[in-house]
Amino acid sequence: MHKGIRLSYSCVAGYTTETGSQDGRITCTVKGWSPMPQCYSELILLIPLLLLSGKVNETLLYKCDEGYHTAGGNTTEEAVCLTRGWSLTPNCTNTQQNCTSPPVIRNGILLGPLLTSYKNGSSVEYSCQHYHFLNGPSTVYCEQGNWTQQPTCLEPCTLDATNMNSNNIELKWKQEELIFLHGDLIEFECKQGYSFPQTTISSPGRTQCNHGRVKYPKCIAKGKTLTTFWLSLLIHQSWTYLGRFASAVEAENPFLRSLGFNSPLHNTSIFLNTSEHRTIHLPLMGNAV
Repeated sequence: MHKGIRLSYSCVAGYTTETGSQDGRITCTVKGWSPMPQCYSELILLIPLLLLSGKVNETLLYKCDEGYHTAGGNTTEEAVCLTRGWSLTPNCTNTQQNCTSPPVIRNGILLGPLLTSYKNGSSVEYSCQHYHFLNGPSTVYCEQGNWTQQPTCLEPCTLDATNMNSNNIELKWKQEELIFLHGDLIEFECKQGYSFPQTTISSPGRTQCNHGRVKYPKCIAKGKTLTTFWLSLLIHQSWTYLGRFASAVEAENPFLRSLGFNSPLHNTSIFLNTSEHRTIHLPLMGNAV
């Protein structure tokens, strides 16, 4: 190489030249290259570099780059110029911890290539499979060897025709697919000849998809107003009042007793017609109370 020739060189990421820049230049001399190409771990000098050849007892304050620390675990440190040289050589080491591959979430998809290692501060993005609802942040970050909170993919609701038929309901708005996302509102209506029971709810046919589950509303046949409980209560009260009436009439009518009637209602029956067009036969015994 001819004397006087000059060349340029660059330091790899995380290292700089003696002057603190990424690139440096060297010159060919009779004694070789000057200065010798060298790269140092990144650090930020807070005082001019000429103090590197300072006077005795002068101090040099240096600060490590982000993610780097001194041997004592600090981000800054002082070096003192002694007669034999500096009390310590500025040195910053990388304390950042990388992350392994991000976790797999159920029914989720990781966007982008899957790596075996991720640098601290890097991020990945998730999405969900078709019809699944993304709950939580779509982007997660590597923080000192750990990933931030991952999202979840909530399952959709698939309507079941058997459940709809057993509850005498059908979709209010016709559509081809019976699939709804988590949180979607679903509106039903009663089949012909059925209606919703009396309620204070403004929209009794409306329900919501919740984590893949649907609470189906129920319709009853029109005109069916008495439940089994209330019908039983009505029968009991009627029987009680009629029995008391029979005992009272028997006590006040000796003529009927003389004719052999133990009770004017003995061996008689009451026929109760319900709204379901069924006749209930209730035998009334004379000793009812």
